[in-house]
Amino acid sequence: MSWPAPQGAPHVLLPPGTDIRAAFTHWLAQAAAQGWAAQPPLIGPAQAFTLLTNGERAVTLSAVQVGETPALWAAALEGDLWSHLRRRAAARP
Repeated sequence: MSWPAPQGAPHVLLPPGTDIRAAFTHWLAQAAAQGWAAQPPLIGPAQAFTLLTNGERAVTLSAVQVGETPALWAAALEGDLWSHLRRRAAARP
């Protein structure tokens, strides 16, 4: 999986029956190979989330289950919002 350059929130609809734990493991390994550090993912019955950082940059990887039988997942990578919030927090007196 290759995510496009930051321009909003890139998203992907995963194939039916995708094991979300395996998908997150794969994506986090790819991110680590590119120099990103990741928090351990929080994975529940119908959602998953983690925070990735690289220096001052931060992105979230999240997924929600949008279908039940078979499991159908949608995932999004969001960076612009978190980078903006970090800049604002750093600028506060």
